[in-house]
Amino acid sequence: MAAVEPVAVASSCRGAAACWPTANGPLFWPLPWRVSSTTVDVVQVLRDETVDVADPMTDPVDDLRDCARDAAVASARLLAAVVVVADGAKPGFDADEVAFALTWTQSAARSHVDFGRYLTHTLPAVFDALSRGDIDVRKAWVFADVLTLVDNLVAVDIAATVLPHAPGLTTSQLRDRLRRAVLKADPDAAKRRLRSEAGRHVACQRDRDGTASLFGTRLPAARAAAAFERVDAYARGRKRDGDQRTLDQLRADTFLDLLAGIETATPPIHRAGIIELTLPWTTATGATDDPGLLAGHGPIDADTARAIITRHLPPSPEVGNLRWRHTLTTTDGRLLATTTIPAPIPRPPAEANPARRTPGPALARWIVTRDRTCRAPGCRAPAHAADIDHTVDHANGGPTSHHNLAVLCRHHHRLKHDGGWQLAQPAPGVLVWTSPTGHTYRRDPDPP
Repeated sequence: MAAVEPVAVASSCRGAAACWPTANGPLFWPLPWRVSSTTVDVVQVLRDETVDVADPMTDPVDDLRDCARDAAVASARLLAAVVVVADGAKPGFDADEVAFALTWTQSAARSHVDFGRYLTHTLPAVFDALSRGDIDVRKAWVFADVLTLVDNLVAVDIAATVLPHAPGLTTSQLRDRLRRAVLKADPDAAKRRLRSEAGRHVACQRDRDGTASLFGTRLPAARAAAAFERVDAYARGRKRDGDQRTLDQLRADTFLDLLAGIETATPPIHRAGIIELTLPWTTATGATDDPGLLAGHGPIDADTARAIITRHLPPSPEVGNLRWRHTLTTTDGRLLATTTIPAPIPRPPAEANPARRTPGPALARWIVTRDRTCRAPGCRAPAHAADIDHTVDHANGGPTSHHNLAVLCRHHHRLKHDGGWQLAQPAPGVLVWTSPTGHTYRRDPDPP
């Protein structure tokens, strides 16, 4: 495998970002610097370079944000310069001088030229946001990567709708929101992408440190999600029985054991493989083609969602102990009801004894369905693999009720209890995190 050639992007943060060219375009990520025995006083560097000496109390978190904004502005200037040089060259040779001038590979120069042109010519609003530092180059790349699937006019309309929300979204959340908009605006775009399943394959490659990576690509989304759940269930079963390996290590070892036909004495935890699909009732009945949401994967087109439903209807032999859940939400994603009976009750279930430590089945279902994922900002860990936590600790008198319970993955559960963070729930499902530095971060309910 050819070595990747990182190219530094200048910024006032002194080499804070780098561009790694890939087959599908530029991937911007910090370079893996090795730490030597000679260290640098990074706080002093920040004060020397970015902070007014007369103000030694400047918040380092604000410095961090300023550095990220400077890096975004520098990335926009780089892309603009790339486009100017490319546009001045003869057709067919527009990437050559970019490659020569910056000592990039031809593929890296080509990807930057195409990326820069798409932003400046087709999505100027996204480029302007990058130029102001409102979004970083990773988010700009997500806009380009997802919206090239549709016609330019559709891409512009979608970008105009999603761009105001982009600064507050992670790249994964942004990608999901854009994909959902693409599927809704142009359902045929998903069908064109689904043809790529014909190219599905499994690959094994050697890593630089002597280990190896084994992975499948272009797999059917529903089957891949269910397969991962199966591996995860075995790994969690081993962890439950006292295995000292980390959960990530257990997943990797279980993955290899299952492929090698090695039997494991530990059974999986209760779920044998879960497909968690959320979609509008009108999509399920065929009245509309609004996209669905497959947990662990993201938005999927209406045809794929309906195919998953059909596959799991009787008399399918795969139904087994399948359970269907009906969920009613408002248009902005707030949960109104979740039930397994035809007539939902539009209120959260109440515990007969709010002083009990663990919620009963009805209340637990409500919390899991309301939150869907861990409620830490940017976290997408699915609720069924996370904890239901008391926002005000039960030991401190916090009630077991819907306005004091929320889903947290194990890491963010520990962050709350051991990391010095404070957590509040001003409204059911709305979580406000306060860091040890005093900064607050709000997580509202996700849209449907």
